[in-house]
Amino acid sequence: GGIRITHRDPERIGERYLGSIPTAPRALTEEFTGTLGPSIRTIVPVESDGSVVGWVSVGVTIGSIAATLGPRILVVIGIAAALLAAGLVGAVVARRATRQVTGDLPAGAIRDAVSSFESLRTLGEALRAQTHEHGNRMHTAIALLELGRTPEAIEILAETSRQSQVLVDEVAARRDGDPTVGALLLGKASQAKERGIRWRSRIEPDAPRSVLSPVDAVSVVGNLIDNALDAAAAGPEPRWVEIRMTRTEEDELEIAVSDSGTGVPPELRRRIFEHGFSTKPAAAEGRGVGLALVAAIVDDAGGTLALDHDPTTFRVILPRRQA
Repeated sequence: GGIRITHRDPERIGERYLGSIPTAPRALTEEFTGTLGPSIRTIVPVESDGSVVGWVSVGVTIGSIAATLGPRILVVIGIAAALLAAGLVGAVVARRATRQVTGDLPAGAIRDAVSSFESLRTLGEALRAQTHEHGNRMHTAIALLELGRTPEAIEILAETSRQSQVLVDEVAARRDGDPTVGALLLGKASQAKERGIRWRSRIEPDAPRSVLSPVDAVSVVGNLIDNALDAAAAGPEPRWVEIRMTRTEEDELEIAVSDSGTGVPPELRRRIFEHGFSTKPAAAEGRGVGLALVAAIVDDAGGTLALDHDPTTFRVILPRRQA
């Protein structure tokens, strides 16, 4: 079996089919390198009176899929434009912070410069993950469309929209929400999914407005989430990260980030907020900066930062914004 009786290249007729033929009469879709190069192909049985009398295989080469991306490139351009805009804003913020480097920088200016860098780093990682996830889904949807499997392609795109809309609705429902932090959370949700970590969020509509600037807010929330993602990824399954923004009884803003990791060893709990201390490998980017910076920003704002256990939870309380 497996002898070709048709082929777009007549010289290939009579040769053996290159690819997988299921042992049972069922459809199979796979990526395989055949006579025309790498392709996505589907093979289905041809039955007569309940018996398999042959197989039909159709496919599309990876090269032809790539060639069809041109009309759909507007989506990619839109994402690139958003990243460019974020980069320009970050460049302006960074320039303001670093223009004083030639003189004697006060401690506050140094902290602002580090906060700007950390804010750009964590926001950039979030946007990259969101772009990567979107690109993967678009590539899969396009391949399904080429194979004529339109309902499955629509379902993939609709699922992407549903997942993002849930978090968008939470962020939008908050009266005094920060759109920058909202964009960060959308990206971090994609980053969690990319790492196989379940993302949970609870943002209450009456959570008060933060006293922090957008740059400091992104730095605080982003670093806490980054640490939680790292801890969850290194811990046992099920892996999850949860962020909550709520109003306290004193009308203060509470930001709590929890994770499923193994927690912070008791002997290290006092040192984790020290500048330069880290439990990550020496080559890890941002080593020893994140939690120390979070503590400094929260302290400057008159807030508190605490570490709870079972599960591991970093809890930030920020004072009310003055009218």
